[in-house]
Amino acid sequence: MVEIEGYAAPSEYDPPSYAQVTKVTRAQPILFIAGQVAYDDTGGPAHGRDFAAQARAVFRSSRPRSRRAEGRWPTS
Repeated sequence: MVEIEGYAAPSEYDPPSYAQVTKVTRAQPILFIAGQVAYDDTGGPAHGRDFAAQARAVFRSSRPRSRRAEGRWPTS
């Protein structure tokens, strides 16, 4: 039977309504990465309207999310 697990990086806000990363196993493992937002410590969006800062924060946090689910992230 297929198993579905949700993950978030241990150091960041984990929204209760969806998983940042979803891992599907007992088939070929697949990670689904949801639309990302950089959150501040209170769960609000970080960086306001600064798109470049928001994008950097999202990519910086995507690697630990992927690793937590035992995924691989490109190095280049």
